Amino acid sequence: MTKKFLVSILVAVILSVVFSVCFANEDNGSNNINLGNEITRSFDKTEDSAKNLVNGTMEAEQKMENGAKDMGQRIENGARDMGQKIENGVRDVSGAVTENRNNYSTTRTTTSASTNADNTIAGMTTNTWMWIIFAVAGIIILSAIWYYAVQNKDTKNN
Repeated sequence: MTKKFLVSILVAVILSVVFSVCFANEDNGSNNINLGNEITRSFDKTEDSAKNLVNGTMEAEQKMENGAKDMGQRIENGARDMGQKIENGVRDVSGAVTENRNNYSTTRTTTSASTNADNTIAGMTTNTWMWIIFAVAGIIILSAIWYYAVQNKDTKNN
């Protein structure tokens, strides 16, 4: 019996706290709050905040896409410049060799096969292999960035 009494008192207290109404409300205009207008304003503020968040995200995505394009263009220009410099260097070396052909003399020397085998792999030095690996890694990274940029662009259009 005491359990039923305690449970019913607990339910009554909870209901009175949850569903209480204030009857001591003054009727002056400064204390009245139109709950409907207040909720509408709150929803409007939430909507504006959500719009700002979406716009900010879209701007960040656009900046990332522009940055990726700019980086790709810079890499392309750098590769083109590097190729031009290599071509010019080869031209300078070949010109120097042909100019000095008449004054050129050499003595034949030999090296042991074991020394040559220790310093090269498939005819290239470890330094050459390292640069090949760096170039492949760079191509993979650029491909991943390009794939991401194209994927997001396709998703945005759908």
